[in-house]
Amino acid sequence: MRRHVENTQSCRKTARGAHPNWYTSEAVQRAYPTPFGRALVRQTFAARWWRLLLLFSGSVGCDPEPQPVERTEPWRAPAAASAPGPDLAKTLQYTLAPKQAITFSLKTQTTLITGVFPIVRGTLDLDPVHLKNSEASLRIDLGAVRITSGSEDENRGYSVSAQNWLNLGASIPEASRDTRRWATLLLEEVPEIDAGSAHEARVDRKRLEQLKAASEPTSTTAAGADADPNADPDVAPAETRSLPGEIRVARARVRGSLELNNRRVTQPYSVSIEFHYPAKATPGFPPDRVVVASRGSYKIALEQYQIAPRNAAGMLISSDLKLLGEEVARSAQVTFALEFVPSARKPL
Repeated sequence: MRRHVENTQSCRKTARGAHPNWYTSEAVQRAYPTPFGRALVRQTFAARWWRLLLLFSGSVGCDPEPQPVERTEPWRAPAAASAPGPDLAKTLQYTLAPKQAITFSLKTQTTLITGVFPIVRGTLDLDPVHLKNSEASLRIDLGAVRITSGSEDENRGYSVSAQNWLNLGASIPEASRDTRRWATLLLEEVPEIDAGSAHEARVDRKRLEQLKAASEPTSTTAAGADADPNADPDVAPAETRSLPGEIRVARARVRGSLELNNRRVTQPYSVSIEFHYPAKATPGFPPDRVVVASRGSYKIALEQYQIAPRNAAGMLISSDLKLLGEEVARSAQVTFALEFVPSARKPL
């Protein structure tokens, strides 16, 4: 048997690459002189050829088509259900209540100037279930600016100077003045808030007691009071205000873009949001008043919006630039507490 293996290896080296019937060659006959030996060689190599043929036929054969997997419960949820967006049908529309204002101050080591913007418009699209999906915008009438830190006569002159500084002087063409008259504050996003829904916000009993105490000495209302000429037509007519049954408060950090004097700056703002409910807050029960207030004051750099000493025609007064930092602060501190009420329904 050992001789058979050695002879087979010798014949393979000698006749590799020759005719397929090389085992009938003289080399094989010399290695295997008996018919039995040559028959054994033929059987060995025939078995090798059959194995190669089977492997080749299996590699080129077509794989059977895979059968679809029959899906059973639990069923896969649709893709849209995994990331719910704002439901516009459940968004509540609010409008800024009448007689809202934004206050500001400019303080240096020697002077303190205070003022107010008494005409403000605004809308709030509140998503009470997903507060981060809410949207809001404000419009501030810069031409109505009023200085309040001096006497009545002084404030009148200071207010005119403030209009000039805001590039809204009386000698500026009306078309140009109108394009800069309104500043806009747009809510860009709500990255942080400590309550996901309005009814889940913290109950503020202290704030409710403060409102009750403040309403007692001023409970009378003039029955035939004249209409406010600055009232927003989209706001429902004012009625006798009733105290809320419950107040819930959420704190948020938002990003807003302020456009003023054709300059736009986006920055973060910290606000508190009060939800006034006529009764105990429950899911789906809308608040009848929303109060958005600044937490502390916001620093508005005058230079960012090119607010500087100007005359009535809008020209810079170089000699008054020295007032900045000495008599007039370089930044204004802005505060507000704005009340939103449900928008009046339009007649069909």
